[in-house]
Amino acid sequence: MKSKGFFSTLAKVLLAASLLVANISLVQANEGGSDDDGVAKSNECEPALSSESKSKTTAKKPQRKSATQKTASAEEPPKRKVWTIMDFFNLNLEENLAVKHPMTVISANQKNWPIINMAKPRKVKDPLYRVKDVILYPIFTGELESSQGNQIIGQEEAMHELITFNHSKARGDKSSKMLLLVGPGGTGKTEAMTVLDWNRNWLSMNNEDYYEWTYDFINLDIIPKIKKLGESISSEMKRSPFTLLREDMQDEVLEIVGDRLREFVGYDPIEWRIPDPKAKEIIEGIMKHHINEYAEGSWHLEDIPRDVYLKVLQQHVKITRRIRDYKHAPANIIRFIPENPNYSQLFISEDISKKLFFPDDSALAYHFRGKVLRQDGGNLVFDEAYRNDRNLLNTFLEIAQNGVVETDTGFPLKLDAVALLTTNDESVEEATENAALSALMDRMHPVPMRHLLHPHQIVKAFLYTYGVRQFSMKNLLEVSNENGKQLSVRTPNGKIEPLVLNTAFPLPESNGMLEGLNGRVALYYNYNRDMKILISPHTLETIGLTAGITRLVTDPQAMQAHWHEMQVLSPKTHLYTSPAARMKVIMGEHEPEDKVRMDLYRVRDLMKEGESGISHRDIESWFKTAIELTVQKGRTSMTPMIMDEAFKKLIDKGTIKPSKKSLRAEWLNRYRMVKTEFILPALYKDIRKIVSGDGEKAERIYDLIVKEIIARSENPDATEFIPDDGSSPQPIEDKRLDEIKAKFKEIHKFEFNDGFLLRHLGGAAIGGNITRNSELLEAIQAWLVDNESDTSDTANQIADYYEGRNNDPKIERIVTEAEARMMSYGYDRESFREAIAFWRKLVYEQKKHNPQAVN
Repeated sequence: MKSKGFFSTLAKVLLAASLLVANISLVQANEGGSDDDGVAKSNECEPALSSESKSKTTAKKPQRKSATQKTASAEEPPKRKVWTIMDFFNLNLEENLAVKHPMTVISANQKNWPIINMAKPRKVKDPLYRVKDVILYPIFTGELESSQGNQIIGQEEAMHELITFNHSKARGDKSSKMLLLVGPGGTGKTEAMTVLDWNRNWLSMNNEDYYEWTYDFINLDIIPKIKKLGESISSEMKRSPFTLLREDMQDEVLEIVGDRLREFVGYDPIEWRIPDPKAKEIIEGIMKHHINEYAEGSWHLEDIPRDVYLKVLQQHVKITRRIRDYKHAPANIIRFIPENPNYSQLFISEDISKKLFFPDDSALAYHFRGKVLRQDGGNLVFDEAYRNDRNLLNTFLEIAQNGVVETDTGFPLKLDAVALLTTNDESVEEATENAALSALMDRMHPVPMRHLLHPHQIVKAFLYTYGVRQFSMKNLLEVSNENGKQLSVRTPNGKIEPLVLNTAFPLPESNGMLEGLNGRVALYYNYNRDMKILISPHTLETIGLTAGITRLVTDPQAMQAHWHEMQVLSPKTHLYTSPAARMKVIMGEHEPEDKVRMDLYRVRDLMKEGESGISHRDIESWFKTAIELTVQKGRTSMTPMIMDEAFKKLIDKGTIKPSKKSLRAEWLNRYRMVKTEFILPALYKDIRKIVSGDGEKAERIYDLIVKEIIARSENPDATEFIPDDGSSPQPIEDKRLDEIKAKFKEIHKFEFNDGFLLRHLGGAAIGGNITRNSELLEAIQAWLVDNESDTSDTANQIADYYEGRNNDPKIERIVTEAEARMMSYGYDRESFREAIAFWRKLVYEQKKHNPQAVN
């Protein structure tokens, strides 16, 4: 005998079945009636409800395809799945729309985070002073395929702030603080926003996880009250079809796909549920047309049975892909409008053709496609926000703060967007004088972005913004077939290829050190299809060093309020007052103790270094002028000598000029430092390597000194040491060691002692990875310059040979041998000749001016 519970359950099942039949009958009944009550007849609607209701009399017999048609058909790409509203509810997760494409459900607050989190960030020392940890995010370093080479050079801390802001949004932080990137032009503020936008757009078209879907309303012409909209209408704000579902149905979808969304985002999903105003009215019109109870008010929207609601909705909704043209369309950024803004182009505008049929308070009488509204579902970026018309700025800040667009039609519009703002310092200062904006401005989280200080990053940023495609590169070192990395073996036979920025200027290693072009890569400027101009070694380095050194602050008075905060630095500290000494720390040529470098790091922030000095746009003018001079002279290579001529021309004309006239002499002095303390020794080193074929002499002397000091540490009376190869003992050269120690003190302003070197012995051993102490190596190189007059004499004789004043067969042989080696160091005959001439000119200038007296 069956239990009472069994019959109770059976009764419920039968009741549910009868209700379902009744509901279907209700839909069919609601499709009857006259045109007067705005309800269409059932036979007008039925064809759209069933794809199988085709007339047998009109069906055509398939025609036989020709061979050509068969071939074309075979080559057609496979048909993509056509999604429907019901696919949100598919319990087969492989066929569920929200599972396959989670971006269709989550809100803008969470859309950046899965993209940012695609590749693991890594921690390195800051490339400037190598004393503080910073994090490199692949989304901003050009390492992701979706970046397509787009990247931010440097600005590690600012990018970390931007990432942290997006992380807080993904976690559900509802803080009202808005992110504001602040800094001068050319620092990468707008580019950071563009990189975010580029990655998302590329992924949305190339990676199924990041596909986004929107919808068209269709078959509207069968609904008398809204048929004036036309047969179909696309969503102007491109919101997801998920927003068309009723709230209880959205909950049902989230119950099905919640685990997938959590896996995708990494946090509990924050979905976007709200349809745009026009969609809300159209859904209301659709439901009133099909369901009498809703039309007459006896049912509310939530009373409509689930299956009926979905069946009616599916008849009138076609799900379509949200297309993002990442190849050709500009970044989705709201540019500043200083005066006379056209609000209808930014927000909501009247639809003139529909105003005749719909009342003023109907969303159907308006367009929702202004530039601000088109950012719905993503980042809402206000570029140079504070340069806008004051009333417009106030509107933008209110939208950024509250996410609501107020309209004069009576319906405020809630935006699904993450607001991000950029501006320059001057605009912020002007805006703060406006009392009406002060409250909103207090809710900003300003993130400073200054011009770069490291010469390698300055050059890399220039190449990036000038246009990577305008340059080519050639490896000067053999490349490993196993890992693609450069080896230590030189080659003159490298292939000229398109410039790969992160190969020419690799990202920093864990210790923060950066590598430049010189000795590794030869660079070419693609002047036209038939002409490539070689950019010889130290040419772009001149630009980077000069820009960087003019951006440093060395005035003791400027730091007056902060000296007491320093651990080591004082107003008389050489590393603060000498820009050349500071630049040597930045370049890794001098490694003071951590406390000193931390003080210098703080000076950068306290003094806002990078706010003044030669700007990014000045660098572009300098390079263009140098190119023009190169072509005018009929040269095949751009050299430091041509760069020197271009700089003097621009600074005399005032094209490159400091903000204050009084700083012109300071800039010229610092430029002279660059030439005499960086370019001169670098050129001499290249000449010595190419002429003698011995590029490792300083390194060999370094290793010999190590052996001498080890021998003396073991026996203070030692007069010789045993070489690594076990050959005959070699004498300890006390005179050479004393002279190098004296040169060390002259350069670095402190005494050298043997214990100082012993701390670095782990990297000084012959073979393996050699990491010699840079301060001592610099002193040895300087000692070699003073003591190798033979190389200097030979260089002068070569210069005379090129000028036709020396026909010595010995010099001719040296030149022939040098020209056979120069290509593997990045020179051609012309640029090597100019390198020697410019070296000789700089030697003369060095004797004429005392660089130690220049601060």
